[in-house]
Amino acid sequence: MALVELDGVTWADDETGGAVLRGARWSLEAGAGVMITLPARGAWPPLADLLTGLRAPEEGAVRWRGRDWRGFPPAEADAARARIGRVFRAAAWLSNLDLDENMLLPTRYHRRRTRTEAAAAALACGREFFGWTELPSARPAWARAELLREAQWVRALLADPELLLIEAPERAEDEIEPAAAERLAERARTNGAAVVRLAAEFPPPAAGWTRWRLRDGALRETT
Repeated sequence: MALVELDGVTWADDETGGAVLRGARWSLEAGAGVMITLPARGAWPPLADLLTGLRAPEEGAVRWRGRDWRGFPPAEADAARARIGRVFRAAAWLSNLDLDENMLLPTRYHRRRTRTEAAAAALACGREFFGWTELPSARPAWARAELLREAQWVRALLADPELLLIEAPERAEDEIEPAAAERLAERARTNGAAVVRLAAEFPPPAAGWTRWRLRDGALRETT
């Protein structure tokens, strides 16, 4: 059974006019590594919302583990999304919480971890991949763009995700080092997650990854 499936999905991105699906059929298996090239930068968040059931298609169905997202009761949808990690195109932070509180909030709410448990996991991840010696505690508005992007990756991985969605940032210079991004994505896949990267362009995919392009209303695999 596919982890995520588009079944005859028709959908238009009214915000940018840059992404359209027409009767699209596509599926994502657990543990897969996928790069999706989209025609407009603003289309990345809406497509990610579609895959996670936060937006509904005009026609067809988006299924999570064989079930249409629209058929999930709220509590079950909440539990399913608890296992989805997401690195957003633009920083998604609560402005009245410090950065460490923002990072820990989803896993404490969804996974019922204590603050001590969540903080230890976040620091271990930050130390391994970014050399952190402590959790960043500044308000998001005062933090460096590079640190905000690192914190997004850590927050996403704290979900122990079954699906990890990575939207390229608004400014290319805000992305973390490519080698670190690759290691983080591979760590998620090693732990069983499917990883979907969304951007305007990608280099040739590494071994074990496939590349797709949204074109003519369909997701088409490319080389």
